[in-house]
Amino acid sequence: MRKLILFVFPLCFSLTLASQSEKKNMISFVTSPFGSVLYEYKGDVQGGASYDGKSHCSFGMEYSRNLSNSFEMSSGILFSHNKIKSTSSYYPGTFTSVRNFTVNYISVPLIAKVSIFDYLFLNTGGIINIRISGIDKDYISYDDNILAFFFGIGGAYTFSTGIHLSANPFVQLNNLSPNRTMDFINYGVKLGIGYKF
Repeated sequence: MRKLILFVFPLCFSLTLASQSEKKNMISFVTSPFGSVLYEYKGDVQGGASYDGKSHCSFGMEYSRNLSNSFEMSSGILFSHNKIKSTSSYYPGTFTSVRNFTVNYISVPLIAKVSIFDYLFLNTGGIINIRISGIDKDYISYDDNILAFFFGIGGAYTFSTGIHLSANPFVQLNNLSPNRTMDFINYGVKLGIGYKF
């Protein structure tokens, strides 16, 4: 009996360690419900309309893969919605017009995350943005923001059941072209709930 116990206990312990070490994959639902948007001309522009970013929100799914104890890569697909207000320049004898518009796009990120201590992390990477609806190019100066840059810092906790929670304050530069006419920046907090397996 003692021999059986001495055999079974190390076996169970090793299986437990193996099952924990095999949890390298994670699927997450992520959302940024109360973000902000900065949309303005690059540099000083005289006589042009002014823009006021009203709100930004996004949601989607992400897949993450642990490559080491402190490093992981993630990708996914997200939908982003931005509300912006445009106010025309004032000229004597004319009316100032105000127009509200939206910019919606699908994002495909490729993000690297480095864990710091047990619960903190830094993450950064590139994003491909595909605009699917929004502003009228004949009305407003706009650059299609294909490439974007993401940087964030946040905290995360994984329960023994595999449930993973995260909060990730971030800044996202949506147009990296040196020839752009507009700066388009999102910032906020990305919240996530996932499952490690």
